[in-house]
Amino acid sequence: MKLAHAEVAAETKPTTDFPVYGNAFSALFAMIVSAIVLLGIYKFFVYLLKRAKKRAVPVEQQVGLAKVTTGLIVGGVMAAGLDVWWHRAVGRDTLFVPPHLLMYFFIGMAVLTCFYGLYKYRSIAWQRIAFFLILILLSAPFDNYWHVLFGVEDLTRPISLSWAPPHMMLDLGAMCALLSHIPILLHDHKRTTRTFFIDVIFATTLGMLSFLVMPLHPTEGWGAVLDFYGAGVLAFVYIFALTVAQKLLRGEFDSVRITAYFIVLTLIGFGKETAPGVRLLPHDRPPVWIFVFSFIGLSVILDTLMKLPLWLRGGFAGAAWAIITFGLERYFFAPEFVFGWNSVVIATLSSFVGGTLGVGLGSVMGKQVQKKLFGF
Repeated sequence: MKLAHAEVAAETKPTTDFPVYGNAFSALFAMIVSAIVLLGIYKFFVYLLKRAKKRAVPVEQQVGLAKVTTGLIVGGVMAAGLDVWWHRAVGRDTLFVPPHLLMYFFIGMAVLTCFYGLYKYRSIAWQRIAFFLILILLSAPFDNYWHVLFGVEDLTRPISLSWAPPHMMLDLGAMCALLSHIPILLHDHKRTTRTFFIDVIFATTLGMLSFLVMPLHPTEGWGAVLDFYGAGVLAFVYIFALTVAQKLLRGEFDSVRITAYFIVLTLIGFGKETAPGVRLLPHDRPPVWIFVFSFIGLSVILDTLMKLPLWLRGGFAGAAWAIITFGLERYFFAPEFVFGWNSVVIATLSSFVGGTLGVGLGSVMGKQVQKKLFGF
């Protein structure tokens, strides 16, 4: 399959017409000025709000605002998913496209609500969340500077897309901001709303983790970093995140619900519409139902096979995901991209090991976080 990738890659040139602003000097200057302005505003507000004489408010009273900021950040992530679809279906015409404007509007509003939370509740959590959100805003001028230096990322090669520093900065900033809401939301006395918002946070985090590990996916580009062994890393990440959520929610096994929300968020970026000259994969994307069934199968095993030893449940979940994904999608590729059953076996065994490690480490970390938050 790698040979086929190389042959097609030799015949296909990636798209390079991407709107950048300025030259290396002016883009760097704009990035530095943006950082000084945004971080200066952040420090100024934090200083003023800390100087104001006001007592801290109990965490229970902060839940409502945490729901608002969670919704705003998730809205920003959904706009980023829309951006994925836009760049494929419409192309890369200007920085001020609707998905970009939506994303930075949602994040900007979230920053303002965090400043309000710091003023009203005197909690360090709001200062922390605001800082992570500032990093998302700073990723825009950083991204422009990066493109000035290195050109547009090759969308057919996930390394240049997922591991570009400004993209990682945006992704990690959003994840940290969302996860920082959980200690507040756990104080919501209504079980239905508590689990809903925390499930959405883990689902959104799972989507962003998937973006970060995409270069390790065996068939999500022009060859993968670890070939079919990379499936084990993906299984580890998915099952680790779901296991932490299970432990943190103290027995409320939400893997299926989290996975359902994750699928909805991910499918925002899917679509068959493709602008001229845009190429995302060297082969046709396999049917969406394979993606859906593979993750639902993984989460159902984690939620239902409770009589199995923990390590075996994680291993089976990872193996089921790999068998459905790679055992079926090979039937929907052109002949030059079809991989053999030996590759499916490698992916399945690697995912079994990754699932075993993921559920073990996730259980330990989930218990540690649970102990820190609840004292037991």
